[in-house]
Amino acid sequence: MTDPVMRALAYLSRVVEQPCPDLAALMSSVGPVEAAERVKRRAVDDRLARLTDALVRESRAELASTLRDVVARAVAQELSRHRTR
Repeated sequence: MTDPVMRALAYLSRVVEQPCPDLAALMSSVGPVEAAERVKRRAVDDRLARLTDALVRESRAELASTLRDVVARAVAQELSRHRTR
């Protein structure tokens, strides 16, 4: 398996409660990489969008929180560096 396929499968395994026949059908028809891209872009049918929506929102919230933490630490380090000059 290639890295993109493994990443897509890991993402898809987290994005919806398993088992999910709708997601399995999408993966079967377009492959895991394309299926993951469609879920991320919300380019799926309404039913699958509803099934994945909560986990996608949660993932985005976690990413936003992590980004805020990283930026806050970087700013604090930079301010500290300037104060010690």
